Amino acid sequence: LMTVEFVPETILIKDALNLLIKKRKNVAVVLDEYGGTAGIITIEDIVEELFGEIEDEHDLDEELIEQELGEGKYLFSTRLDVEYLNETYKLMIPEEDSYGTLGGFIVNHTKEIPQKGEEIVIDNYHFVIEEATNKKIELVKLTIKE
Repeated sequence: LMTVEFVPETILIKDALNLLIKKRKNVAVVLDEYGGTAGIITIEDIVEELFGEIEDEHDLDEELIEQELGEGKYLFSTRLDVEYLNETYKLMIPEEDSYGTLGGFIVNHTKEIPQKGEEIVIDNYHFVIEEATNKKIELVKLTIKE
């Protein structure tokens, strides 16, 4: 069994990278101010943050679904960026730092992972969860209510 590195969530990205390289580790546990686990970080995460997405054997090569079903009706993969959807489909979904994707927007408002078939209304956006697991939403149908 190998030891795990722990880093505070306030660590600078360059310092985290240097620590992982120096200790010859690929992953570190990120700790919050109370000593609880805030998440994990990998060297790949750091490099992608600095230089952009790196395609490797672990990245899924799946198509993201984006279909206009009719006026004000859409079928979207929840991994699509909110900013992209707003620009491409002239939507006005609020953009915040706490999320970047459509799935993040929904979970940010529901405070839980909605299940398949569940309906969620956020402002004038009516979502029906089309596909979901216990860990994430994958596909939603969106109807815009005027």
